[in-house]
Amino acid sequence: MVKLFSGSNSIRFSSISLLFLVIFCAQAAAVTPQEPGQENSLIEGIRVDVKDFYGNEKQWLDMVQSIASTYIKTGDRFSSLQVKRLATALKACRRFRSIHLDSEMTETGLSLLITVTPFRLIKSIKIRGKYPLFEKQIRNVMTIHSGSSFVVEEVDKQSQLIAELYRRYGYIDPKIGIESILDAENGYYFIDVSIETGRPYRLSRFEMTGNTAFETPELRWKMKSVRTSHAIFSEKVFLEDIEKLIAFYRRQGFPDIAIEHQLEKNPQTGKVEVHVAVNEGDRYDVSFTGNTAFGKRALKKELALFKTGNRRGTGLRKSIRNISEKYRQAGYDEIAVKVETEEVMEENIPVRKLHFIIDEGMRSIVRKIVISGNTSFTDEVLKKQMLTRPPGWMHDGEYIAERLEQDILAIENLYQGNGYLDMTLEKTVTHSPDRGNTVVDLTIHEGLQTRVSRVTLEGLTAVPEASVKEKIQIYAGKPFARGELNADENRIALMVSEKGYPYVQVTGEATLSEDHTKAEVVYRVLQNAYVERGKTFYAGNFRTKEKIFQQELVMKPGDPFSLKKMTEGQQSIRSMNIFRSVAFQTVGLKEEGDTIHLFTEIEEAKPLYFELAGGLASEKGLYTNSTIGDRNFLGSNKDLKVKGEVSETGYNGESRLFEPRFLGTRISSDLGVYGEHSKPFNQNFGTNKLGTDLQLSRKWKKYVKLGLGFNLERREQFSRDNDVDEDDVFDPRIILTVTPSIRYDSRDNFLNPKKGLFGLLEVNVSKGIENSLDNYYKPRLDLRAYTTPVKRLTFAGRGTAGRINRYDARGKIPDDQLFFLGGTATVRGFDENRLLTDLDNDPVGGKMMFLGNAEARIALGYNFEVSFFYDIGYLGNTPGDERSPNVRSATGVGFRYVTPVGAIGLAYGYKLNPEPYESAGRLHFSIGYTF
Repeated sequence: MVKLFSGSNSIRFSSISLLFLVIFCAQAAAVTPQEPGQENSLIEGIRVDVKDFYGNEKQWLDMVQSIASTYIKTGDRFSSLQVKRLATALKACRRFRSIHLDSEMTETGLSLLITVTPFRLIKSIKIRGKYPLFEKQIRNVMTIHSGSSFVVEEVDKQSQLIAELYRRYGYIDPKIGIESILDAENGYYFIDVSIETGRPYRLSRFEMTGNTAFETPELRWKMKSVRTSHAIFSEKVFLEDIEKLIAFYRRQGFPDIAIEHQLEKNPQTGKVEVHVAVNEGDRYDVSFTGNTAFGKRALKKELALFKTGNRRGTGLRKSIRNISEKYRQAGYDEIAVKVETEEVMEENIPVRKLHFIIDEGMRSIVRKIVISGNTSFTDEVLKKQMLTRPPGWMHDGEYIAERLEQDILAIENLYQGNGYLDMTLEKTVTHSPDRGNTVVDLTIHEGLQTRVSRVTLEGLTAVPEASVKEKIQIYAGKPFARGELNADENRIALMVSEKGYPYVQVTGEATLSEDHTKAEVVYRVLQNAYVERGKTFYAGNFRTKEKIFQQELVMKPGDPFSLKKMTEGQQSIRSMNIFRSVAFQTVGLKEEGDTIHLFTEIEEAKPLYFELAGGLASEKGLYTNSTIGDRNFLGSNKDLKVKGEVSETGYNGESRLFEPRFLGTRISSDLGVYGEHSKPFNQNFGTNKLGTDLQLSRKWKKYVKLGLGFNLERREQFSRDNDVDEDDVFDPRIILTVTPSIRYDSRDNFLNPKKGLFGLLEVNVSKGIENSLDNYYKPRLDLRAYTTPVKRLTFAGRGTAGRINRYDARGKIPDDQLFFLGGTATVRGFDENRLLTDLDNDPVGGKMMFLGNAEARIALGYNFEVSFFYDIGYLGNTPGDERSPNVRSATGVGFRYVTPVGAIGLAYGYKLNPEPYESAGRLHFSIGYTF
């Protein structure tokens, strides 16, 4: 027996030839050779001992045994290589601070003992005294988090990391205290971070010299770090300001700008003196002559010296290259650019005049493309492969040599992809004497076409051969394309891999006949070992139940291992908003084991949230609302929230429970209970509602979502002017509504879309429980489109249509179910709900509605934008007593400030053809885009 000691830990080995790995703190490993012995001894048994564990011992035993069984099994012959692989896997899972592997010879064989000591976990980190920084800033610099392993050395490093963060923001000597508290009951650590920022550096003096083109106050105002006297001075922000100043000078024509600085800090007084020395260099004045193809503005965009500077003339040389390339890409292949320089003084500022003299030469235009020798493809087909072409619609016909080479490659690929392996192409380019006209001659030698005579699969057992041949691109009788071999190899490998063979190797090979007219294709499949999905072990999910992860991972222990399914499952887990971070570690995959285990380390996000908002909106006046919720209710990835709002048009409250996996399916559900007292502006009636609803939705394709809603509501309509007749619409009604819907959404951003489409088609099928007033179906279509043809200009459009149809031909529709238009969200320029009014000046609703909006949004910079809009609305099937046309329209202008959570804006709508009794228009205030 050989016994090795390391500190207080010991590892025993029998006198056989083996290599045992000893790992301390899961950070370092050492391999120790042993005396020669019987390498192939039978393994009689494997025992696991867990020291200083927390929680359930069974889970730790299960974890180690699961990993061990992947590499070593009872009855196997002992292999030092497998033992090393086992030790590496135990280290890779990052769950143990010490790992010991021992062995002992018995009468029946070799007994292995695995002794592990688990890491303790950090359950929570509390940060106190963080002002003026945000907690997110502090957590981002820390290398530990809730759910990570507790390592003393790593925890101690956090003080330095946090202190350095505060020093970068101007604090002289921040004191960071970190206390680690062990909960003896559950074995978790609680980290308490206390921050004493101490005294900050403050700006006491600012001096700038060398600047003559711009006044010091103007430049200082551009520097956030020194803009205000006695403000907290951050060197980090100051250095950023220097870079911004350099960029500003370059934009103003000073590419040689150089700025040096000196900081004098006094830690005792906390005062900072800042000295900035500006060497402006010459101001460059640029002019162009000889340019007819491009204007001055277009050429200035190619001047690199005003973006990157002109150190040692590199910016000027790059600018010349940029201009030359711009011309070449437009067909001016004889372009010549030279620069004349003149130095003068203007207003005591040295000015270097750069005069770009451009000799454009003759623009070479392709007048004709002649193709000969082609029999398999027509001229039209081949010319479609080319970007080189004679002048035409939206094409000037410029000749560019590099582009022609790309066109030739595209034609060759077309032939190669259709079995013409020996095809060759000769080009002849003929220019007129002045190079203004160009003729391109392409002579094609097609050769013989190669077709696939037979496709053979060797070594394939995991997938039926017929299924594979249905998926691959190469098949008997088809023209042979070498480029498809590699694609088919990947297809076959993917199909086999999904059946539990992740280490599969596929090699495709083609044998050509002597005359190159036939090709025999063989795919050799080496499936390698069959692999099962092992177990998943979690750390850090203190609140979240494990079944939530299992629903997303799809594969169960014992299933054939699928790398594709595992990747998709991991992406689904990462997309949950209940986690700040999720890290995955596979054990067995890299080592090509026959069982793959997954280790998951989770940092849960704070589940509770509270939101409070208020403001002014044209459609509801002054308002305030609040929401309190739990985004991980009972650890089940359900979002439970309670919210309420009070405004000038009423009040409402509701409680909702959102579940992304309804009954364990891929259907999401949103269940709510609500109450509302509503008195819309300019309506002579109000509504009280009390109800419950359930919304189900399922993503069908990338942009398409299907939905089905159910709503049971008690509704009571009341008169606001006390003019109540015997009409039963004012009786309480109980209504059941079912709403199927289909939604298409390809917008790039739902808060501030710049491009994409949105479409919603839904049908409300309503049934009155106690009367027939609500027996109707209401289809509604909403279409929206967005495009941004240039950087700062976005066009947005919306079209909405709806109609109410009763089951029976006759009968009244209650006013609170009709369509009303007018106001901020529909047709601007009109008061809320007052697109149409009757002779009593009351708003009129209709059973049919159409709404159209068009808007041009122009970004002004600094998150401001101006918009110009046109709105049109139509109400049909009205009571017939309206006193204006059924079609009304308005135009106007809006001004918005765009925030990360939406836009805030004012818009004035001007009525087109207003009636004599109406105002000319109306001012609207809105939060968020109306569409």
